[in-house]
Amino acid sequence: MKQEIMDAGCSSFAWETKDHSHLWGRNFDYNTIAQGSGILYVPKGKEFYLQGCSFTHTEKGKATTEHALVGMGSLSMGSTPLIYDGINDAGLSGGELNYRTFAKYEETAKEGTRGVQPMFLLFTALAHCATVDEVMHYLKEEVTIINEKIFGTLAELHWIFSDAKGDTLIVESDATGLNFYKNHSGVLTNSPDYAWHEKNLLNYVTLTPQDTDEVPFTGNPYTACFSGTGMRGVPGDWSSISRFVRLSLLKQHALPGENEEQGVQRMFRCFEEVAFPLGLVRLCGNENNIDEKYIDTSADDNTLDYDYSVYTCITCAESKRYYWTTYDNQMIQYVDLNQLLDYDDYLFFELDQKQPMLEIKPNTAQKITNHQ
Repeated sequence: MKQEIMDAGCSSFAWETKDHSHLWGRNFDYNTIAQGSGILYVPKGKEFYLQGCSFTHTEKGKATTEHALVGMGSLSMGSTPLIYDGINDAGLSGGELNYRTFAKYEETAKEGTRGVQPMFLLFTALAHCATVDEVMHYLKEEVTIINEKIFGTLAELHWIFSDAKGDTLIVESDATGLNFYKNHSGVLTNSPDYAWHEKNLLNYVTLTPQDTDEVPFTGNPYTACFSGTGMRGVPGDWSSISRFVRLSLLKQHALPGENEEQGVQRMFRCFEEVAFPLGLVRLCGNENNIDEKYIDTSADDNTLDYDYSVYTCITCAESKRYYWTTYDNQMIQYVDLNQLLDYDDYLFFELDQKQPMLEIKPNTAQKITNHQ
């Protein structure tokens, strides 16, 4: 594979149902998912490291999980679990998203803190914190995100968290320093920075879900001959900027559901509106030769020439459930963290990529007779 940097997409937002179930979720948009990835349970009391891994023999900053958690990830680093998104036993959820070219980290840990590598930050926060306020304190007072590569790669990331009180937090470390956005929109995509995305929403404040009916034009009334004009003008491509706008409008206007079950189903529908269809976002490689522009991934069976929505996940702070679907399996599956807490070792659930089609048999139909 010619590509050397991670240029994933990803979209995320937090939602609340009418019965005050607090949901958080994300699309994972990339051209692959790391081998060994799946649903990973990490129990309370497990030792790990804030830097390095057992393969490089440079582990630094030993710590112990104070909360059990479950989410999408792997144990490929050996000494420290990798978690891309998840929920812990206090109802704190979170995810890491790509922040390409904008992410900047400290060269060394600030006095009185310990250094943590960007790719380990999400796991570390979920393992130690119960609320977004605790996450803020942890990142301000106890750890410093440091500019340290692992296997020659520096993860360019920013993060979003949501807790059982409904508070949300976005964390960005860039050229302006370490920035926190608490209880803003609760929406996050990718670069540029969150403050830019928030200001860009001013371009769309006049959009309304109201469908067009009869409109006077040049002195004559015109009656709409089609529906779907509500929100007309919403950007429809898959850039980070467009996805942020669409998700913000969906969060503002889409009906969230009466309870957790309905809310989760409707939230998955919302994520479909910003999902990458396979074949529409082709990756670039050598920009100097148009004939070799696209990445050659023929040697990697799990990597494609296109970014697509590999999986979508949703968590609920009250039930502690982690729900997910994949690109090839739209059946909603979930694990319940409460049912895992008695286990004192790691548990791993395969990421099922196949969905059987369900045939409806004739004998299940209702017979209709004497129909006029």
